[in-house]
Amino acid sequence: MIDPTVAVNGRYTRMHVSGVQRYATELVRHLVSADAVRWRLIVPPARIESGLPDVVPGSRWSGWKGHLWEQAALPMLSRQAHADLLVNLCNWGPVGKRRQLVALHDAATFVTPQFFSPAYLQWNRFATRRIGSTADRIATLSQATRRQLVEYAGIDPNRVVVVPPGVDSDRFTPGLRTEGHRPPYLLLVGGHDRRKNAAFVMGWYGEARRRFGVDLRVVVHPRSQPHGSLRWEGPGVVVHEFLRDDELASLYANAEVVLWPSYYEGFGLPLLEGMAAGTPFVSTAVGAAEELAVDQRQVVPLDVDAWLEALRWVLTNREHLSAPGRDRAVGYGWDRSASLLRAVIDEVAT
Repeated sequence: MIDPTVAVNGRYTRMHVSGVQRYATELVRHLVSADAVRWRLIVPPARIESGLPDVVPGSRWSGWKGHLWEQAALPMLSRQAHADLLVNLCNWGPVGKRRQLVALHDAATFVTPQFFSPAYLQWNRFATRRIGSTADRIATLSQATRRQLVEYAGIDPNRVVVVPPGVDSDRFTPGLRTEGHRPPYLLLVGGHDRRKNAAFVMGWYGEARRRFGVDLRVVVHPRSQPHGSLRWEGPGVVVHEFLRDDELASLYANAEVVLWPSYYEGFGLPLLEGMAAGTPFVSTAVGAAEELAVDQRQVVPLDVDAWLEALRWVLTNREHLSAPGRDRAVGYGWDRSASLLRAVIDEVAT
């Protein structure tokens, strides 16, 4: 039997790195190292490679130019690569192609339409429904998102598989924590995105600082602001831009609590990365938060008093939450995620 040829949509290698691009980068890195499959990575505008492509973050292939490339050029390049299956790991794929697997990370345009322009909303909903009805398989990141894709986009539940993101537990580790780090701080990742609801945090952070003596660190991508930006001002507020992975890992490990007051998530990768670094979270009930929480008191509604009480409880019990959170995160390795995806690829590509 001839080994299948699998092409991977490599547009993510030409975009700024967020959780979506990290998901693709890590899965491809683990998949391409496997045998029994002939991998072809298709990189804009027209490169077909058999190994891992160079990652060149930028904005050239984001937005409508990237979407047009996926619809017009990618199917042709997939045929040129003689692919038995096209794998798309970043929400998008050619809307008319059948022999493909598409990872839909969320159902955000259905659940929180207020954060999107009318044109994008219409295009995303159309593409999601069309891809959901034509692609061989749909992957998504959590059971919650799977249910939403079935409910809102009408996708057959038998064709949707959950392939959660992973975490490099050797990179994100409690060993990076500096004991006695002062001042202690809370951490919010993704403050540039209005869906993360950073404005909610700024509404009560001053009171949290007064009660608990904590600063606030915020990680933003200033070149990736699809939903608008916020100004971060006030005593104890520090903004971080363009962090390397090792810098981000250290920031997680030395935080007291990861804050995640998001309106909506497909999964919530910073929760997992923080847990791997030994730092518990407080989150709204979005994405995989309830699946990841060591104690359900970590998951609270968008109510100021509820958040302040949850913070008090987590800060008091941080040491008791750290080890079991780390143990839970270690179970979400990228090897496991790649194995789950590989099983689906083997099923539909052969």
